Amino acid sequence: MFRISDILKRHKEPEGEKPAEAGSPKQETPSVQPQEPQGTQPAKQVSISSSLDKEAIKVNAIDVTRLYESALEKAREMYRPKTSYEPDFLLGFSAIVESFVDLLKENNKELLTYCVAEFKELGDYLYYHAVNVAIISVEIGIGIGFERSRLIELGIAGFVHDIGLVKYLDLAHKKEVLTKEEYEMLKQHPKAGYEILSKLGKDTIPPIVLEVVLKEHERLDGTGYPNGLKGNEVDEFAQIIGLADKYEAMIHDRPFRKKYSSLETVKEILSYKNEFDIRFIKTLIEHFGVFPLGTSVRLNTKEVGVVIKDNRRSPLRPTVNIVYDAYGKPLKEPKTIDLSLNPVVYIEESLTTVSQENQQAKKEPGSDTKA
Repeated sequence: MFRISDILKRHKEPEGEKPAEAGSPKQETPSVQPQEPQGTQPAKQVSISSSLDKEAIKVNAIDVTRLYESALEKAREMYRPKTSYEPDFLLGFSAIVESFVDLLKENNKELLTYCVAEFKELGDYLYYHAVNVAIISVEIGIGIGFERSRLIELGIAGFVHDIGLVKYLDLAHKKEVLTKEEYEMLKQHPKAGYEILSKLGKDTIPPIVLEVVLKEHERLDGTGYPNGLKGNEVDEFAQIIGLADKYEAMIHDRPFRKKYSSLETVKEILSYKNEFDIRFIKTLIEHFGVFPLGTSVRLNTKEVGVVIKDNRRSPLRPTVNIVYDAYGKPLKEPKTIDLSLNPVVYIEESLTTVSQENQQAKKEPGSDTKA
């Protein structure tokens, strides 16, 4: 088990170890992208899922790629502007959520690689966000120890948590940071979502889901919205989905800014200790790691690779598939290194950095909703 405080320390080479050779060349960073969850596999692209630890993935009859694509299609259907929603609203995606739960309970890492991968189309970010928040929330729930029925409710709540944004799509897709007035308007989307789902009746939408939709932007310290609730007024599901919502937004591009680096994301998540139960923060970091599956990283040896397996006991030392050598040349055959067994080798940096624009965006009024 690791201590939360350890994550904030600068990750340096162990004392007494020899550094990488001084003459190691400094090359332009090659582009290493995780496998896209949609479409056919491009030629010469590194397959993250096929490189994952085989012991961590049980063979399952479910085609994970097709399941993820089906979830995206359902999200597109749900998050389109509508005058009203039909009583069979839950049909289709409730079955998808059950499949998510079963796969994640079997420790299927392939599904996690899809929810942290790049979006195929940035304009579809709202659909990806709904699906990914459902997956991330269920994974946190598994870490907390929720039973299957609660995990399914949690996943459903994650899927629909932003349904109120259908009333504010022009603001949600804006390419600039929101003005203070626009942000105040967008902060009403939890109430809009609650009203949309309430009309379907409690027999269609579980009460816990309704409560989450209304409260997932509330915070333990009372800094959230729309009602400024605090402490026990913010239930566990609302906290988990609120945290998953923040995390998912930071690890992906948004219309008005680039995604955050892995280390910056973790540092930011740790700053929320007054807003969320520390158990949920700790579980999120343990299950997704400091460097999530699929993250491109450069080692102190100057080799470039992709994280293919996390290490919950030592999150800074995952297993990496090396795909480029120290000179930036692609390897004919990727080699795998477990950093927990190689103390001299460590991750020097993730290959996504936080831009000055991102840092400025964090200070703007709309940065909470569009984090």
